[in-house]
Amino acid sequence: MAARSSKSSDETPEQPPMQAVRPQQYSGGEGWELGQVAPEDRFRQIDDEGRFVGEAQAKVSGGGRWVQVVTKGSPITPDVVRGLAPAEADAEGGDA
Repeated sequence: MAARSSKSSDETPEQPPMQAVRPQQYSGGEGWELGQVAPEDRFRQIDDEGRFVGEAQAKVSGGGRWVQVVTKGSPITPDVVRGLAPAEADAEGGDA
């Protein structure tokens, strides 16, 4: 019995912290910064190897394959920031 008590008490503290962190709780208005709410949908075109190409856009335009980076009203998470950031990095890299 002592082993069961010890095991269940070890598992219980790990679960609540994972459930307590929700990006929606930290939204600071609408915008493109981490923790905010996306004001519109954003899509990125991808190449044959699945890498982002070009700028993030509000609409899918032209041919090729596209992925939706974020949906209007969704929280801006670290993954969304990464999905939008290459557009700025590509533009800066092209000027150098």
